[in-house]
Amino acid sequence: MILQEGGGNVGIGTTTPTYRLQLPNIANASGQGQANAWPTYSSIRWKENITPMANALEKISLLNPVYFDWKAENGGIHSLGFIAEEVGKIVPEVVNWEDDGVYAKGMDYSKLTSLLTKGIQEQQGQISSLTDQLGELSLNDTGEITLDTSAATYSGVLDQNWMGETAENLTVTLNSTGETLTKVIASADGVFARIKTGFLQTTNLLAENILTKRLKVEEKIISPVVETAEIRPIANESGFGTLLIDGDAEFSGNVGIGEDLVVSGDATVSGELVVNELVAESARIRKLKAESIEGLEALIATITTQKIQTENISGLEATPSADLDDLTATDSAWLAELAETWETTTPSEDIKIEENITILGMTSLAQTVVSGSISQDGTLLLSDGNSINMLGGTLYLQNKGLGGIDLLAGKVTIDVDGNALFEGDLTIKGTLFAQTIEATGSAKFTGNIVALGTLDAGGGFTSSGSATISELNINRDGNLLTPGPDGVFETIASAGTGKLAIDTMEVTIRSPFVKEGSLVYLTPIGSTDNQVIYLKNLDAVDQTITVGIDKKAKAELQFNWWIVN
Repeated sequence: MILQEGGGNVGIGTTTPTYRLQLPNIANASGQGQANAWPTYSSIRWKENITPMANALEKISLLNPVYFDWKAENGGIHSLGFIAEEVGKIVPEVVNWEDDGVYAKGMDYSKLTSLLTKGIQEQQGQISSLTDQLGELSLNDTGEITLDTSAATYSGVLDQNWMGETAENLTVTLNSTGETLTKVIASADGVFARIKTGFLQTTNLLAENILTKRLKVEEKIISPVVETAEIRPIANESGFGTLLIDGDAEFSGNVGIGEDLVVSGDATVSGELVVNELVAESARIRKLKAESIEGLEALIATITTQKIQTENISGLEATPSADLDDLTATDSAWLAELAETWETTTPSEDIKIEENITILGMTSLAQTVVSGSISQDGTLLLSDGNSINMLGGTLYLQNKGLGGIDLLAGKVTIDVDGNALFEGDLTIKGTLFAQTIEATGSAKFTGNIVALGTLDAGGGFTSSGSATISELNINRDGNLLTPGPDGVFETIASAGTGKLAIDTMEVTIRSPFVKEGSLVYLTPIGSTDNQVIYLKNLDAVDQTITVGIDKKAKAELQFNWWIVN
């Protein structure tokens, strides 16, 4: 036993006690204490700033209980407990630290009692809440309940407000006590063998089979196959609305459609189809019988006046027919004489028109050969077989921006985003203005680039390759840094001189050159008293570096620092 003179500390098994009573830090009998009672001071007379403890369960859940073996020099026995350094990050009040702030001296397990007590109280509150909820979800001994569904019985009337029907008046009653259940069950997922309900409201219902007395649909029913004995509208109603059939539909009886019938697929009618009016964009009919076709006579009359068939011209009678009875004899003779001079062309021969032809409607042509120039609206001119000119304006190619441009069988292409690709060389006799010039991944950037002036607005130079520079200037602060209000040394340089004051172990320097991956070089100036100056921390977000030593400086230590990116 060692008694420290003047300090009043007592050590058992140690010669340098730092506490009033200290035992050796080993896991055997010589490092343990035993007593019938070990009271600690806890009176309110010696306490202040008392606040309730909160979030105990959260802290307890972060603790990491472990089994471990003490090292041989500390007894070597198997034990259990916590790692003090880990506990200090969660419950710092129970851990004592060494002067370096890295390792813990120990922890007071007895102080965890208050944290565990608060955690039990919080957990007990959760258990009580869950117990109450489970009690409300439980049935009585017989398990019998009654569903009052009278308020949700469907009357069979299809009205406009049927979606407004709710189950507000539905009740669930326990038979034995007459108690009405009002609680709501909420769950993300569930499996039930059987569900009995008075009112079911859902957004999506997936089922293999649905058996129901009445099925009420507001908008539409979509099905590949519909099999039914009868479809009819409700009394005093014009019809269901719109019937949409995506696939096949079979009806054994009559089908009455009061409004619209929309068929998106094929429909086959083996019998007679009777409709008041048929509207179709196109129709293929083998045989058409009609008392009258509206517009047909007017169309025939128009064709007769605008077109003369070849067979009628070649077989023109010498004497005009009865349709020309109103012509005089002289006129008839003149017409017959004129007809003999007409040139006729059969459909199998070419048509040659030596005069002008004007077509005011749309014209569809197959392969077309034009021997002269083509002019469109008098402004676009295609001439000489090899030139396109725009008179008095700009010639636009793909001015809608809906596609790209391909020239010379892909040797020059421009996509819809304006990216141009040249398969060959590009020679520019004027000035080239570009934001960035770089080689592709598989290409090499060779040749000389001559720049008159600075490389960028700030005088910066960026290169992915190597560089040979006759002189390299670094933004260095030649003054000894002084700390700011927060104790951090501020600088705008990438290199400079710092210092560690007496009785300090670290210093923090903030520089805009600190980035993720920066290299920091430290060089002490003068003696360091056998201590190593090292980079303790680099914070790219705060743009700071922390330089430290392991023990407090007995004298001021100066050092040079350099940040390299």
